[in-house]
Amino acid sequence: MRYPFIAGIAMAGQLLSLGLAFLFHFIMARWLGVALYGELGIFLGIFTLLFYPVIGVQAVLMREVAQLHAESKLANIYWLIIHYFRQSLVITLPFLALALLALYLVGLLFHPFEILLLLLSVPMFYAIFVFNSYFQGTQQPLQFASLLVSIDFLRLAVAVILVGAGFQLMGIGLAYLLPALLFFLPILLFFYRSHVRQARPFSFSLLKHVRWVLPTYALLSLFLFIDLFFVRRLLTPEDAGIYNAALTLARAVFYVSLGLMAAFLPQSSKLVQRAEQSRVFRYFALSVFLLFLFAITLFFLKTSLVVFLYGTLYTPSAGLLGILAFSMFFLATTFLFINFLWSRQVQKLPFYVSIIAVLLALPLFYFLTLTYGIVGTAYASLFSTAFFALLTAAAVWKTL
Repeated sequence: MRYPFIAGIAMAGQLLSLGLAFLFHFIMARWLGVALYGELGIFLGIFTLLFYPVIGVQAVLMREVAQLHAESKLANIYWLIIHYFRQSLVITLPFLALALLALYLVGLLFHPFEILLLLLSVPMFYAIFVFNSYFQGTQQPLQFASLLVSIDFLRLAVAVILVGAGFQLMGIGLAYLLPALLFFLPILLFFYRSHVRQARPFSFSLLKHVRWVLPTYALLSLFLFIDLFFVRRLLTPEDAGIYNAALTLARAVFYVSLGLMAAFLPQSSKLVQRAEQSRVFRYFALSVFLLFLFAITLFFLKTSLVVFLYGTLYTPSAGLLGILAFSMFFLATTFLFINFLWSRQVQKLPFYVSIIAVLLALPLFYFLTLTYGIVGTAYASLFSTAFFALLTAAAVWKTL
């Protein structure tokens, strides 16, 4: 199968999945109202912070699977996926308990029962995305795309039914938990029945590869929601709802970067193996250019998009969207730069850069939010992500 075709299907799957996720937001924003939509943003922020680090694991596993697939070592691939599926379940359970404690300590444990429903889905989604790295690495784009789209479609359907029936945030929690259960069990049975006997152990330490990747992804994902957390903690639920509408649209820029990575990363891994660094760099440069065009489009269409997609209640979100679109462009560029560094086996440097960026961002968010409200929060996001992008660009320049 030719690579452009594979990349096209993977990208199409990501975009369709993204479209369903945004449709979920637009419907819930109108049905829940401004204040509860702000609470939904906190819900999804918590889920994202817990779930996004698995993208780092998935990226590492996918690169390893791609290399083994190129060498026709299928038995080793089966062992790798099954082994780390088991580990993902064991590791995430105590991690979730610590997450609940942390939420309580920072004062963000609103609606604890509903949040618990949401968190119960996290270990299963971890396992599902470990399995999905098998589809990516073995270049099975239809299976990869179908899994993503099916999960998002079912989540939307369950949310529409339950929220429409009046369950509100409890319906949101169940809309995450039920699809996780439905997909987790069949995938588990498929792999164990089909491949567990064929699996052949070999020497590979995931911890060695992700000990820097996981905390870096966690810090990077913090920038997707840290501003909304500050708004909810320091201001009002209504402010959080208005801010969440702008932030959700702006995050489309970052999510497109995930699609670009899903399309280009398998090929980039092979090019790195063949020492074709110039072609890898061209892939990343093209991605940055496409992301910038997308951010510019959001800026010029901000008012029309907010009113059409969210309704007139969310009109104040338009000004925020104009700022946050470029904030998410800088964050998406940072994400691409970090993956470029990882493709060159540079792992410690992105972690140190991420630590510096977070430490400088926290006081900036606090003081600008208290002083200027949600507009100050948006500018804090813009300044902090621009600085983050400059740091990672300097790190890339240093390694060239």
